[in-house]
Amino acid sequence: YEDEITPCALLNQHMTVLAQTMDYCSFFQMKMSEIKPNFDPIGFPCVLIYRGGKEVANLTPITEHIPSRRADFRFTIEDVKNLLESFGAVNPNSS
Repeated sequence: YEDEITPCALLNQHMTVLAQTMDYCSFFQMKMSEIKPNFDPIGFPCVLIYRGGKEVANLTPITEHIPSRRADFRFTIEDVKNLLESFGAVNPNSS
């Protein structure tokens, strides 16, 4: 993520709330400029989903995978939760 990119800041807000309510999975955030300085920001924000140590989804950028996103790339916490559930990343029976 990068703080100055609006969809990244929004995703971080949503993921912070989801991480607090979903203690059965782990959430990590990485600042790409510190890990891969030449990463093209067109891929922000991105979410990688791992299960059992194997990548099962690469949502880069995540906004391309949220059908209900608005033209300004705004999306709700429910949009993010539903997307994660569709990849089996979170338990759809929890609240």
